[in-house]
Amino acid sequence: MAALNIREEETSTIRALLLKNKTGRIPAEILNLIYKNKLFKLFVPQEYNGLNLTVPEGIKAIEECSAIDGDFGWAICIGAGGGYFAPYFEKETAVRLFNNQNAVVAGSGNPTGTATPLNNGWIISGKWRFCSGAEYASVFTFNALEDADPDKVITFFAFPGEVSISKDWNTLGLQNTESHTIEIKEFFITKERIFSLNEIIINFKDNIAGYPFLPFAKFSFAFVVSGILNHFLEVAAELVEPKQIIWNRYPERFIRTENLIIEYQKEHEENRDKYFKLVSQSWQEFLILNTVTKDTEEEIISFTTSFTKKCMDISTKVMFELGISAQDKDSAINKIWRDLWTASQHVLLKDYNLNYPLHRLKS
Repeated sequence: MAALNIREEETSTIRALLLKNKTGRIPAEILNLIYKNKLFKLFVPQEYNGLNLTVPEGIKAIEECSAIDGDFGWAICIGAGGGYFAPYFEKETAVRLFNNQNAVVAGSGNPTGTATPLNNGWIISGKWRFCSGAEYASVFTFNALEDADPDKVITFFAFPGEVSISKDWNTLGLQNTESHTIEIKEFFITKERIFSLNEIIINFKDNIAGYPFLPFAKFSFAFVVSGILNHFLEVAAELVEPKQIIWNRYPERFIRTENLIIEYQKEHEENRDKYFKLVSQSWQEFLILNTVTKDTEEEIISFTTSFTKKCMDISTKVMFELGISAQDKDSAINKIWRDLWTASQHVLLKDYNLNYPLHRLKS
């Protein structure tokens, strides 16, 4: 996949619609474009009507989508990320979950639900916050802790009619990603609803099945940040260009700001290329070893955090120089900056020692 199949006029439409959108939802016109281009299916096997991209190809696509708009890129990052699960289901179930053109997964990896064993199944209750795509998802995946054995994590799926949505997403940025809280109350599931990332059911040719989930997720979110920063620096340069006249009383201000943006564009490109080499390196390791070595995984964890911090440092220093016009909440630069800061707060971009199931998954 050399480039996204999104035309220049479509890019302009996406940006314009999401800039003025106040509904907190992805407009139908944009969702239809995503469905048409299978952007929620970057990693879904071709057998299930997906694009079956490699990790480097898919991560690059997520970055390019994020450079179009933060809401757009985040939605695709989350929706496409759900395609990672496709090889872990029996074919009949996978076809049901992924084959439809409008199929998209939302949910949470945080085990904030409980699973009570009952008659060869479980009674599920719980609330899961920050489920991006909550209002257009065709299926949800969640983790719950079995109350009889708190070390046992139950990973399961549910359909929209089986959950309730609390529309509580109210953040600085990424305001149109529909990242609401999902609740399930005493819902019975059988073993047919359960899946495990420790057990590949169908190993498709050239698919990402078995590539460790934690590096995959970290790369996905970090390149959302990278793409948004690319857009931010592009728009910052456009914003500063006419300032040469407005700032004519302070010519050194224009020169300094213009040079600063050029300098940081170069710096980010260099940082990004180094980080992307790690994506490619890990993929090559996976193709040869069918896993990613512990040393490489530790390097990914460390590099992800430092890369994200560098992105945010650049955005802070540039935003400081742009003046009061960049503080207009309805301006493009302000939306991009707010989206960038909200995206950077995902827990997988931090260096915390997480104590929940992502670290129990196959690696």
